[in-house]
Amino acid sequence: MHFHMRTLQDSFTRTHGLIALGMLAAFTAFTLYVCCSQGSQSDLRERHITAATLGVLSGPFTGALARGPSHHDCVQFGWKLMPYCGGLLAAACGMQLVRFPFRHHDAELIRLVGWLAGWLSWFVGGILSLAYAFS
Repeated sequence: MHFHMRTLQDSFTRTHGLIALGMLAAFTAFTLYVCCSQGSQSDLRERHITAATLGVLSGPFTGALARGPSHHDCVQFGWKLMPYCGGLLAAACGMQLVRFPFRHHDAELIRLVGWLAGWLSWFVGGILSLAYAFS
């Protein structure tokens, strides 16, 4: 069994981009909903809703963005999530570069599932950090 690295051009297709953008849009909408609907009026005034919504791409640090710079515990919680969320996303990216020893369609399906799982873990880290920030 011999593995070859794939080129970046072969590894990341339009489908990869659509998956990432679709998940980004869904988690951005969910973050906006959570930031605007949970808590009292005084809680809503304390939140940095725009920063959290636009910062969804920061994954496990979304909660820290929602609470603002004075809440160091939210940043620390984000750093605790980072090895898991970042590690899975990095593994998903690395998985795109490996040439698997089976049929093209099977390998492509495995790559896309890995890609989806990596981004899902990253954005779920954001939801967990929001839950921590708003608890």
